[in-house]
Amino acid sequence: MENRETIIIKTPISNAEVVLKSWITGREKREINNVLFKDVEFEGQSYRIGGEKLAQLKDKTIEIVVVSINGVTENVLDILLDMRSEDYDYVLSKVDEITSDRASEELKKK
Repeated sequence: MENRETIIIKTPISNAEVVLKSWITGREKREINNVLFKDVEFEGQSYRIGGEKLAQLKDKTIEIVVVSINGVTENVLDILLDMRSEDYDYVLSKVDEITSDRASEELKKK
């Protein structure tokens, strides 16, 4: 396993310990974008994304960023999906912070 900084968070309802990568690589970002743009048709400068595509995008992002949940490293997506929705939403918000371009912008300011 690679040596990368991680972040440990606790979910608000079940108090589960979730370990997240603190940043993603260019290769990982490309994997996420591949899910987003696979089979997408562009019309000028716009495109449409269906609900199923959005779910696939979130799933791939979770699989890339979440290292473990309560020490378990396998099937983290399924574990997270089976958690209470408040815990799922909390973890997803942290995952989104890590993968957003805003995270990179914040690091540049430091």
